[in-house]
Formats: sequence, C-alpha cells, structure tokens
Amino acid sequence: MTKRAKVGLILSLTTMASTVAATPSRADLLTNWSLVTTGDLYAGHNVQGTVRVGGGLYVQNSFEVASKPSSPELKYPSLLVGGDVKAGKNPETVKILRGDGVIGGTINGASDNKARIVSARDGGVVKVDPGAAGFAASDDKELKASSQAFKEMKDEGQSVVLSTKQVDTARFTVMTVDSNGNAVFHVDGERLFENNKVRGFSLDLNGYKFGEGQSVVFNVSGVDLDFRNGLNFDGAFRTSFSNILWNFYEAGEIDLNRNNFAGTLLAPDALLTDNNTIDGSVFVKSFGTSYKDGMGAGIRGPLYAGYDPSTVRIESVPIPSTPEPSGLAMAGLAVLCGAAWRIRRRV
Repeated sequence: MTKRAKVGLILSLTTMASTVAATPSRADLLTNWSLVTTGDLYAGHNVQGTVRVGGGLYVQNSFEVASKPSSPELKYPSLLVGGDVKAGKNPETVKILRGDGVIGGTINGASDNKARIVSARDGGVVKVDPGAAGFAASDDKELKASSQAFKEMKDEGQSVVLSTKQVDTARFTVMTVDSNGNAVFHVDGERLFENNKVRGFSLDLNGYKFGEGQSVVFNVSGVDLDFRNGLNFDGAFRTSFSNILWNFYEAGEIDLNRNNFAGTLLAPDALLTDNNTIDGSVFVKSFGTSYKDGMGAGIRGPLYAGYDPSTVRIESVPIPSTPEPSGLAMAGLAVLCGAAWRIRRRV
C-alpha cells in the first residue's frame, strides 16, 4: 500500500469513528420490556412478555416469561437479571418460553446453571455472565428521565368528570392532542384511586385514533397510593391499553390491591404490590419485599407502543454483547496512526 493510500485509509477511519460515536443509542426500556425493576422482583405469577430485573429475582414456586412476546424479533434477552436468582431446587423452576436468558449473579448460589434451575425453550440459551450485572443504575436514570419528561407534558384542556356526591365512574374524555399526537391528563392520585365515591374509570377517545408513538398520558400525583378495591377500567382503557401510560412520578409505594389495572404503569421510585392481573407493562423500583407481597397475579398484553421520551435523548445501551463499533474503529485508527508515523520516520 502506498503512503498516500495509507493516509487516505486513516482519514476514512477517522471520519467513520467520529460518525459512529456521534450516533445516539438508547435502552428503549419502555417499548421493549413488559416488566422492568431496578431493584428486586418477587415473582409469584407469570409475565407474557420480556423481563428485566436490576436486582435479585426471587421465585418460590414457578415463574414463566415470554410466552407471548409481541415482536417476532427479540432485540434483548427475554429474561435479564443483574443480581442473583433465588428459586426452588427443582429444574425449570424459571422457564423462558421464547428467547434467551442472561443472569449477572448466581443461581441458588452457583456460578453456573448446571442444575437447570433456569431453562429456555425453543432453542433459547441461558447464560450466567458477571459482566451482565450493574445495569440497574442506568435503567434507573432512564426511567426517571422518562417520568420527568412525561410530567412536564402539558394538559391541553382534557375533560375529567369526577363525582363528589355519589358513587359513580370517573370519566375521562380526550378533547385535543399535542403536536406529537399525545393527549395528557394531570390527576390527583388520592382523589382518583382512594376516593370511595369513585367506582371505576372510563376513557372516551372522542374519535381520536392513537397509533405507534402516540399516547394517552395520565400524570398522577401522590406519594403513597393504596387503591381501594372494586375499581373497574372501562371504555378505551380496555381497547387501547398499549397506548395508555400512567406516570406515577412521585410515588414511593403503590398497592393496586385486587384491581385489574389497565395500561402501562411507570413509577421509577415505587415499591409495587398487587393481587390482580395487570394489562400492560410495568416499570418500577421494586416489585414486592417478600413472597407474600410480590406479584399477586400475572402481567399480560402487548408491549407499550406509545410515546417514548427516550427516543429524543442520547443514552447508552447497557451490556453490549460485542465491542462498540466506535471502539473498534478507534482501536484500528490507533494502530494505523502508529504505522503511518513509522512510515513517515522512514521517509
């Protein structure tokens, strides 16, 4: 290779490295996972989609994930655990029905999966990899940033009818959408979920159709929310829940009790407990503190398909399986720069 050709190659690699490094990448937590905890998960029931646990996964009897992932191509492992898995002694106590599993800690104290406590069906692979630990901090940052971004979205004059004199359904009606096609409600969590005058919730889209990347967002105030029982979700809550997001931006504890919750639940600082099915995705700090108050029912439904604030922020994808292209390019650039310097010295 001539000296001019080598210099040209160096310049090409320099351009490629700077281009790749400037390209934003992100975790896309909201649209790729059915359940995300930055802390521990006490799993008592199954999740139809993918699960990402920043802390430890605790399973008393059995736990199944990814029975119905909505995407035919899985971008990430169906089960990703940053901490330890503590489960029963029987093989296949934790089952991944589609896709792979990655465990960052130990499985019942073992640094491998020879006991097959965690199994993967349909050609999936389970890997114990200490390098997979430590993503909880970046997930926490991502979820909190998304929650704050949702909170700052403006209510453009939606209609809310909340009974104060007799038991009735709280009625939400979409009156307008913002420039991104989103409808935003700001509600008082205590008045909505702990009010004995409210028997349920009804959502009227008023002719609006919400597609991929568009949402009906409910920004909910309240630090400690204990849902009263017997709350029904009707109307569009049952037909469009993949485009509905409840943002509990300041909640530290949420107890859904025996209510069948509808929509994606985002509460990055909250300890969640429940005793009924959740039709949507869940993003919380931790799910339960023991087997008694963990997942009291399953999580089902398609992935969240609505507005995702992380798509406009530069974030790094945690746990890359291969070296980043920018790193490879810079490594090659360093080698070639050294070679070019030696050629110049000879000349």
